[in-house]
Amino acid sequence: MKYSCPLCKSILTYSNYEFARCVQCDAYVRNPMTYLNHSDEHDRYKLHKNTLDNEPYLNFLTPLSLLIRKHVPLRSIGLDFGCGPVFAMEKLLKDTVSLNHYDAFFHPNDESLHQKYDFIILSEVIEHFHYPQKELQRLRGLLKSQGLLFIQTHRHDDIPSIKHWYYAKDPTHVFLCSLKTCQVIADMFDLKIIETTNRCVVLQAN
Repeated sequence: MKYSCPLCKSILTYSNYEFARCVQCDAYVRNPMTYLNHSDEHDRYKLHKNTLDNEPYLNFLTPLSLLIRKHVPLRSIGLDFGCGPVFAMEKLLKDTVSLNHYDAFFHPNDESLHQKYDFIILSEVIEHFHYPQKELQRLRGLLKSQGLLFIQTHRHDDIPSIKHWYYAKDPTHVFLCSLKTCQVIADMFDLKIIETTNRCVVLQAN
């Protein structure tokens, strides 16, 4: 069974396993035949304990918030895309920047997608993109010149096999990146990588 990569459009071939690895952009792409429907995907997200008083959740997001503080000037305006049910990053970045929010399931505020931003946050979001090329093209259009895109996801660079990897077992995770994937994204959308950490990549618009 063959499909095209939803990022770079290279041909993907699926055999017995539900993920195929793209030879061009190095992403692992879940077989579209196994995607959850919208309702089941929403139900899965509602199981997450992402609340403003969940200290482990806030601690998990703290390294990204520190990276944003490092690169983004005070009083900048950003978009937390795929923010989930609560505005946790806004809490962590209080008194430094302004944030608008969008989430297709919890905060489908289309007005937030009609202005330009100094920075955009994708925190544990890109792995859920069914159509990453389309979504990233839309987000790139929302970035100001020299604007920053923060991608946080668990990359598969050091994973010998994803068959038993916890990240691949989540049925809502359909697009798994490596650092090479992020470089392909940079090349495709006129961005440059300016910093990487074990889980985050910071890209800047040219």
